[in-house]
Amino acid sequence: MKKHVPLSEASVEQLREFAKTAQGLDIHHATTKKESILARLQESGYSRDYITVDEDGALPQGLKKTDPGDMRMALGENAESFKKRIRILIPESDDQNMLKYAPVSVNGYAIIIRRGVAVDIPYPHYRALMTSREKVYETDADGRLTGEYRFVPAYPLQVLSDVMEHP
Repeated sequence: MKKHVPLSEASVEQLREFAKTAQGLDIHHATTKKESILARLQESGYSRDYITVDEDGALPQGLKKTDPGDMRMALGENAESFKKRIRILIPESDDQNMLKYAPVSVNGYAIIIRRGVAVDIPYPHYRALMTSREKVYETDADGRLTGEYRFVPAYPLQVLSDVMEHP
């Protein structure tokens, strides 16, 4: 059974879990204050005055908690590399054809990164972003394709912090 919890009444743990599972925000410091979490939610575009949680208050609507052990088993030896995080920002674009989110998947572990919002992502996903390229064809002065092409970063990004360990 699900229920709405006003932001003013939500616990820090409920907000932290909601921010992580519903908005993709990584708020892993146990000492992060409620006001900081609310500010990060607002920055990410969340505009409602409530969150939806299970009756026991643990999770947002429609989401199930993944046992970290399941992820470690699925990733095998690579599980430790997913503990390393890096804070990045993928800028927004004026291009109407550009997605507002950047989907990234590594070994079946998919995340969606919102453009224009600073996020902490697993280091393997950062590496995938850094190596992803798209082919751009050159045009002449009349706008016709010349047949020449070059590879450009698929997701230009800014690195905002060094690699850090995630608990």
